[in-house]
Amino acid sequence: MSFEIRGGDQCELVSRIKILVFNYRRPVGRLALDIADVAAYETTDLQPLTPQLRLIQVLPSLTSASAEVVSSVASIWGSDLFTTAAGRMLVLALATHGPVQAAKNIASGLVKGQIGRRWVETLDVLRVIIASHPDVFIHAEESILRRVADDNDEVSALS
Repeated sequence: MSFEIRGGDQCELVSRIKILVFNYRRPVGRLALDIADVAAYETTDLQPLTPQLRLIQVLPSLTSASAEVVSSVASIWGSDLFTTAAGRMLVLALATHGPVQAAKNIASGLVKGQIGRRWVETLDVLRVIIASHPDVFIHAEESILRRVADDNDEVSALS
């Protein structure tokens, strides 16, 4: 698949990011904040397709917060998302964690004085998106805390 985008077509960039996120070989449950009813894609019972391929086949809409993250990233970075190391790292973060969780991770992990202009712009936009969707991002935070608590319970059980 070629990632050359002629004229910086934003719709094409958004579509490619979405396909990469959907196709990433991790459980699709990681996209619970990005796709409504993601559980419908998780089951493999009597299905010849993997959950990832079902997502690509259906191409469900992203939640509003997730769509804003993907659209903003595509707008700021353009085709550099696929042609620069920093851009590819950002796409990998979106695919690995899902756009909402990736936005949360980036916004909480980057310090403006230590990053370049494009990352500063990305960080500023992600913070605006987070502020405009507090319910979604609070849920993302609760999800992280729940996983940490579950991991700690498993460790305690082994002791």
